[in-house]
Amino acid sequence: MHVITISFGDLKRSKSTVHRICCIPNITINTLIRPRTKVPLFFTATGQISPRNCYLTQGGWFPTYREMPEIASFWLEERPNLASRLNWLGMGKTVKAFKDHFDSPHLVDTSHLCDLDADANKYRLQIVWEANPCQTIARSLCMYDHTGARQQVPKSLDEADFDAAYEVVFTVDYMKEEGDASIVLFASLLRMFKV
Repeated sequence: MHVITISFGDLKRSKSTVHRICCIPNITINTLIRPRTKVPLFFTATGQISPRNCYLTQGGWFPTYREMPEIASFWLEERPNLASRLNWLGMGKTVKAFKDHFDSPHLVDTSHLCDLDADANKYRLQIVWEANPCQTIARSLCMYDHTGARQQVPKSLDEADFDAAYEVVFTVDYMKEEGDASIVLFASLLRMFKV
């Protein structure tokens, strides 16, 4: 069994916020000469979109606040079959491993990353996508069908396909506000495929 050492590298900084991305060290022969660089880790999960708190539409999460970037978010949950259930069983241990990476795991907020539905005893993963300046959800969110063709982001939840299986590719990031001791972990969407 291989043990991977993770770290978090700077992604964005502002006067009040630090945004970092989960990485692994880039260990090559060149690291003997140059300082080690970090390589972002990409994660994948297959599941279905939950209708609960779903903002995977062209309007996104903040449709009325245009001074903020457009944000799309949704909860990905396991599919109703045994294979999916088995694939999702390790979610709790994975989230705990992320928390244990930090010196003060009790200050790590994973509520924006993962949720356990106690009634169904199933995990859900919250996926977030934030537009860069000059981007919109409708034009820039990378959503593909099973053939690899670009899929249109739903205009409304009536168009969302909650029964379809999706493979989601994401990074695990964290945000820390200046003056706040807590660290917020979240999954940042890179692309998603209907499978």
